[in-house]
Amino acid sequence: MRAEPGLYPSEMSFYYDSSSGYTWILHKAKAGPPFASQPILHEVILTLVITGGVVLLLTFVFSVWHGYRYGQPLLLFVDWFERMGQGRYQEALTEKDRKKVFRKNGRIRLRYRLYKEVIAGFYEMASRLEASERERSRLEKTREEWMTGISHDLRTPLSTIQGYGHLLESGTFEWSEPELREMGKTIREKGDYMVGLLQDFSLTFQLKNKAVPFLLEDVELNEFVRRIVLRYVNDVTIGDVSFSFECEEEQAFTVRANPKWFQRMLDNLISNAVKHNPPGTLITVRTGSEGADAWIEVEDNGAGMDEETMRNLFDRYYRGTNTEEKTDGAGLGMSIAKAIATAHQGRIEVTSRVGEGTVVQVRLPLAEHPKA
Repeated sequence: MRAEPGLYPSEMSFYYDSSSGYTWILHKAKAGPPFASQPILHEVILTLVITGGVVLLLTFVFSVWHGYRYGQPLLLFVDWFERMGQGRYQEALTEKDRKKVFRKNGRIRLRYRLYKEVIAGFYEMASRLEASERERSRLEKTREEWMTGISHDLRTPLSTIQGYGHLLESGTFEWSEPELREMGKTIREKGDYMVGLLQDFSLTFQLKNKAVPFLLEDVELNEFVRRIVLRYVNDVTIGDVSFSFECEEEQAFTVRANPKWFQRMLDNLISNAVKHNPPGTLITVRTGSEGADAWIEVEDNGAGMDEETMRNLFDRYYRGTNTEEKTDGAGLGMSIAKAIATAHQGRIEVTSRVGEGTVVQVRLPLAEHPKA
């Protein structure tokens, strides 16, 4: 009490009686206002505890808010991954998700704005994967159509060869020499057709995989195309189709090309125009130049094509009915023509209307140093 009188509300006095051995202690209240205890350390501790509690509560609320802010988009991304893992690329965002992410005006909501680039990346990735899936499905369908078409076209001549083989093997009939020659001619023609079909099928894949050597040389376009058209004009087996060649006489065009494959491409285009048009059709072949390109057009005034046939002209193998009849599609020839044009750094474009004919244009880069 002496050491810390401020802690006590009273004052103490004492007296020791030596005769009796007693100690007398007297307490009396201090004068002045009542004593007020001021435990500074206690108040400091209490203040720190309260402050810490408030900070902890604010931290918890802030953490919950940030968890909601950052966690909800992550849950949305998880749903995206799940849908994309199932191959549902077109459902990158469902209608419900879209309302969560975007406002009515199309802008991203505030809580998703941090992930703006991620959302855009998801959309781009989903669209590319969807496009890849469509392309894979298209290629798979095309491959099946090709195999079905080739199997069908091989089956038809094989059936003819088998039929003649059984007749000759049976010995039931006696055949005259002209009949045997006719049978032999038919068997040879069917065999030639099958060999040509298999060669075209093999060539298509070789061109696609760039396994065919292309040694390029300068080719004067007008004269080269003129000679090809002249062969068709002089072909006595093509009597019901007329041919015409038009070019710019005053100017020569030189392109870098492989003569063998370049001729094969033009033969396929012209043969396709002959094969798929009625008698009396006029086929006009033109050459010219525009800018840094030379062009060749094969135009006919025949039956023309609908939109679907024109869209798939160079990509699909349309199954024919037999080796003599005209087929509904371009077969492998047009696919080969496109592959050859691509190998020459060129391109093929087609325009057509049903009943009004077709124009197929091949564009190739001019040689850098054309010959005079």
